[in-house]
Amino acid sequence: MSAPIVLSSAIALALADIWRFHKSEAFADYVARTYGKHVTHPPSFECVYIAEIENGNLDKREIGGIVRKWWMVNDKGIMEIRSPQLPLTDEPVLFDRRPVLKFYTDGERIVTGERLGPNLICRQTGKLFSTKTSVSITDVRLVWATHANNGHIIYQTPNARP
Repeated sequence: MSAPIVLSSAIALALADIWRFHKSEAFADYVARTYGKHVTHPPSFECVYIAEIENGNLDKREIGGIVRKWWMVNDKGIMEIRSPQLPLTDEPVLFDRRPVLKFYTDGERIVTGERLGPNLICRQTGKLFSTKTSVSITDVRLVWATHANNGHIIYQTPNARP
Protein backbone atom coordinates (compact mmCIF):
# COMPACT_ATOMS: atom_id res chain seq x y z
CA MET A 1 0.00 0.00 0.00
CA SER A 2 1.46 3.39 -0.94
CA ALA A 3 1.72 6.28 1.47
CA PRO A 4 -0.62 9.19 0.87
CA ILE A 5 0.88 12.00 -1.15
CA VAL A 6 2.20 15.18 0.38
CA LEU A 7 0.30 17.79 -1.61
CA SER A 8 3.06 20.40 -1.86
CA SER A 9 5.61 17.81 -2.99
CA ALA A 10 3.17 16.39 -5.54
CA ILE A 11 2.50 19.88 -6.94
CA ALA A 12 6.24 20.55 -7.14
CA LEU A 13 6.67 17.27 -9.01
CA ALA A 14 3.94 18.27 -11.50
CA LEU A 15 5.56 21.69 -12.01
CA ALA A 16 8.98 20.05 -12.38
CA ASP A 17 7.84 18.89 -15.81
CA ILE A 18 9.12 22.25 -17.06
CA TRP A 19 12.62 20.72 -16.99
CA ARG A 20 11.70 18.21 -19.70
CA PHE A 21 9.43 20.68 -21.46
CA HIS A 22 12.05 23.46 -21.81
CA LYS A 23 14.19 21.08 -23.88
CA SER A 24 11.39 20.33 -26.34
CA GLU A 25 10.52 22.10 -29.59
CA ALA A 26 7.10 22.96 -28.12
CA PHE A 27 8.74 25.24 -25.56
CA ALA A 28 9.41 27.92 -28.21
CA ASP A 29 5.70 27.86 -29.11
CA TYR A 30 4.78 28.20 -25.43
CA VAL A 31 7.09 31.22 -25.02
CA ALA A 32 5.72 32.84 -28.19
CA ARG A 33 2.09 32.25 -27.20
CA THR A 34 2.47 33.22 -23.53
CA TYR A 35 4.95 36.09 -23.79
CA GLY A 36 4.80 37.19 -27.40
CA LYS A 37 8.54 36.46 -27.72
CA HIS A 38 9.88 34.37 -30.57
CA VAL A 39 12.94 32.29 -29.73
CA THR A 40 15.10 30.36 -32.14
CA HIS A 41 17.19 28.42 -29.60
CA PRO A 42 16.04 26.62 -26.46
CA PRO A 43 17.31 28.08 -23.20
CA SER A 44 20.21 26.53 -21.31
CA PHE A 45 18.83 26.35 -17.80
CA GLU A 46 21.25 25.19 -15.13
CA CYS A 47 18.27 24.21 -13.01
CA VAL A 48 14.74 25.36 -12.22
CA TYR A 49 13.70 26.40 -8.72
CA ILE A 50 10.19 25.74 -7.43
CA ALA A 51 8.87 27.51 -4.33
CA GLU A 52 5.80 26.75 -2.25
CA ILE A 53 4.48 30.08 -1.00
CA GLU A 54 2.94 30.31 2.45
CA ASN A 55 0.40 33.04 1.76
CA GLY A 56 -1.73 34.29 -1.09
CA ASN A 57 -5.25 35.03 -2.26
CA LEU A 58 -6.67 32.67 -4.85
CA ASP A 59 -9.76 34.79 -5.51
CA LYS A 60 -7.55 37.77 -6.37
CA ARG A 61 -4.96 35.50 -8.06
CA GLU A 62 -2.21 36.79 -5.77
CA ILE A 63 0.88 35.07 -4.43
CA GLY A 64 2.63 36.27 -1.30
CA GLY A 65 6.36 36.44 -0.76
CA ILE A 66 6.98 34.09 2.17
CA VAL A 67 8.48 30.82 0.96
CA ARG A 68 7.55 27.69 2.89
CA LYS A 69 9.64 25.20 0.89
CA TRP A 70 12.09 25.13 -2.06
CA TRP A 71 12.86 22.44 -4.63
CA MET A 72 15.48 22.32 -7.39
CA VAL A 73 14.97 20.46 -10.69
CA ASN A 74 17.77 19.46 -13.04
CA ASP A 75 18.96 16.42 -15.00
CA LYS A 76 19.32 14.50 -11.72
CA GLY A 77 15.62 14.95 -10.90
CA ILE A 78 13.84 16.99 -8.26
CA MET A 79 15.13 17.54 -4.73
CA GLU A 80 14.07 19.63 -1.79
CA ILE A 81 16.64 22.30 -0.92
CA ARG A 82 17.13 24.78 1.88
CA SER A 83 17.45 27.87 -0.31
CA PRO A 84 18.17 28.65 -3.97
CA GLN A 85 21.33 30.13 -5.41
CA LEU A 86 19.83 32.77 -7.65
CA PRO A 87 22.36 34.33 -10.02
CA LEU A 88 22.66 38.09 -9.94
CA THR A 89 23.39 39.63 -13.30
CA ASP A 90 23.03 42.98 -14.99
CA GLU A 91 23.63 41.45 -18.39
CA PRO A 92 20.72 41.71 -20.85
CA VAL A 93 19.40 38.16 -21.16
CA LEU A 94 16.15 36.66 -22.39
CA PHE A 95 16.20 33.63 -20.08
CA ASP A 96 17.47 33.35 -16.52
CA ARG A 97 19.99 30.56 -16.00
CA ARG A 98 17.95 29.42 -12.99
CA PRO A 99 14.28 30.35 -13.49
CA VAL A 100 11.77 30.25 -10.64
CA LEU A 101 8.25 28.83 -10.48
CA LYS A 102 6.26 29.55 -7.34
CA PHE A 103 2.85 28.36 -6.23
CA TYR A 104 0.15 28.86 -3.63
CA THR A 105 -2.79 26.48 -3.16
CA ASP A 106 -5.84 25.91 -1.01
CA GLY A 107 -5.79 22.21 -1.89
CA GLU A 108 -8.33 22.55 -4.70
CA ARG A 109 -7.14 25.58 -6.68
CA ILE A 110 -3.66 26.84 -7.45
CA VAL A 111 -2.06 30.10 -8.50
CA THR A 112 1.44 30.00 -9.95
CA GLY A 113 4.04 32.58 -10.78
CA GLU A 114 6.62 31.91 -13.47
CA ARG A 115 9.80 33.85 -14.07
CA LEU A 116 11.76 32.45 -16.98
CA GLY A 117 13.70 35.68 -17.45
CA PRO A 118 13.69 39.40 -16.61
CA ASN A 119 10.94 40.05 -19.16
CA LEU A 120 9.35 36.59 -19.18
CA ILE A 121 7.11 36.69 -16.13
CA CYS A 122 3.53 35.46 -15.80
CA ARG A 123 0.80 34.46 -13.38
CA GLN A 124 -1.48 31.48 -13.98
CA THR A 125 -4.37 29.80 -12.19
CA GLY A 126 -5.56 26.23 -12.29
CA LYS A 127 -7.43 23.47 -10.56
CA LEU A 128 -5.89 20.50 -8.78
CA PHE A 129 -6.97 16.96 -9.49
CA SER A 130 -5.58 14.62 -6.82
CA THR A 131 -5.44 10.87 -6.59
CA LYS A 132 -3.86 8.82 -3.82
CA THR A 133 -0.55 8.85 -5.69
CA SER A 134 -0.36 12.03 -7.77
CA VAL A 135 -1.64 15.50 -8.53
CA SER A 136 -2.49 16.98 -11.91
CA ILE A 137 -2.92 20.68 -12.58
CA THR A 138 -5.83 21.22 -14.96
CA ASP A 139 -7.70 24.10 -16.54
CA VAL A 140 -4.60 26.30 -16.38
CA ARG A 141 -5.35 29.86 -17.43
CA LEU A 142 -3.06 32.76 -18.00
CA VAL A 143 -3.92 35.67 -15.68
CA TRP A 144 -1.26 38.07 -16.94
CA ALA A 145 2.12 37.93 -18.61
CA THR A 146 4.62 40.30 -20.05
CA HIS A 147 3.35 40.90 -23.63
CA ALA A 148 0.54 38.31 -23.56
CA ASN A 149 -3.12 37.78 -24.31
CA ASN A 150 -5.20 37.06 -21.20
CA GLY A 151 -7.60 34.26 -20.51
CA HIS A 152 -6.66 31.36 -22.76
CA ILE A 153 -5.93 27.82 -21.54
CA ILE A 154 -2.22 27.24 -21.97
CA TYR A 155 -1.52 23.70 -20.75
CA GLN A 156 -2.58 20.88 -18.50
CA THR A 157 -0.33 18.51 -16.60
CA PRO A 158 0.86 15.82 -16.75
CA ASN A 159 2.24 15.47 -20.24
CA ALA A 160 -0.43 17.62 -21.83
CA ARG A 161 1.55 20.75 -22.49
CA PRO A 162 1.30 21.77 -26.11
